[in-house]
Amino acid sequence: MNNETYGISYEEYVEDYLSSPKKEFIGEGKYYHYTSLENCLNLLNHDNNIFELWASHLSYLNDKEEHVNGLKLIDRKVEDLLLSKGDDLSDWIEEYKEKQNTMLNEIFILCFCSKRSLLSQWKYYGKNSGIAIQYNLDHCEYTGYIEDGGAYAKEMFIPNFAQKVIYDNMEKQRIIDSFIHENIYSIYNGPDDKVSKYRRIIRNMDILYSLAPLFKHDAFAEENESRLLFRPLYLEDTVGVKDARDLVNYRVSNNKVIPYLKVKVRGKEEKGKRSPVILSLTVGPGENQDLIFDALKHFVRNKFPNSENHFEPIYRKDYSYIKVNGIEIRKASIPFRD
Repeated sequence: MNNETYGISYEEYVEDYLSSPKKEFIGEGKYYHYTSLENCLNLLNHDNNIFELWASHLSYLNDKEEHVNGLKLIDRKVEDLLLSKGDDLSDWIEEYKEKQNTMLNEIFILCFCSKRSLLSQWKYYGKNSGIAIQYNLDHCEYTGYIEDGGAYAKEMFIPNFAQKVIYDNMEKQRIIDSFIHENIYSIYNGPDDKVSKYRRIIRNMDILYSLAPLFKHDAFAEENESRLLFRPLYLEDTVGVKDARDLVNYRVSNNKVIPYLKVKVRGKEEKGKRSPVILSLTVGPGENQDLIFDALKHFVRNKFPNSENHFEPIYRKDYSYIKVNGIEIRKASIPFRD
């Protein structure tokens, strides 16, 4: 086959992955990012309500099975359902496996928990009172790079969707089987010419393997995690396009070097007004919780000014919190001892 028909372009990636969520992976609706106090202050800095997030390379996260769990399962199902057919389709998949798109090895992710106060997360960040930042992900958009006229690139904000992680092994297999039958077999058995079939099938193989970061070992199920997935644009054959490698940086964490991607985020414009990016801050149950709580009130009052500019105490039966300029600030009440 002609290599020009192989793989998925970045424009197709934007269309297929970032324009609308897949129904199996619609996020949980609540998105809390647990982090240290120092990182929290960095994440809260913004320029005209445009924030910067750091998406870490999937292969360098704490869970050594990240990506591998899903890849092994997809590989096994592809071999069972596709490579045994012994016809053009099998040959195409074999070719795909040999040339598998390098984009699949360059996935950067941001992780979010659906629970505001989870003991396992506080144990990780607890000693110094970590922070759970609640993001308004269902109403945000993110920077990306697209081709413009084939010779230039421009930065733009594109929609994206937080997608939930699947832990149940039977559900993972059902999703893969369904995808293969609906998006590969149906194309192969359809009326298109051979070249068109090949191109569409290879494009869908990229999509299939891109599900791997959304499959995680069931031991982590309590996290109820959702993820934002990003890929830098690597164009080796397009002269004049800004190389997205400029966006990839490196940091040291726990004596490891972590590649990360700088991502800009802002609220979507809805009814003539941009949605907020940050909804709440919850201070973990470690040391200096009260002092950090008061400091965050001061920080938000000065760094997130708005027309209201006021404190609004909220009292409930089992907890209380304060809303400062539209952002809720809470103290985790979960008992914890380091």
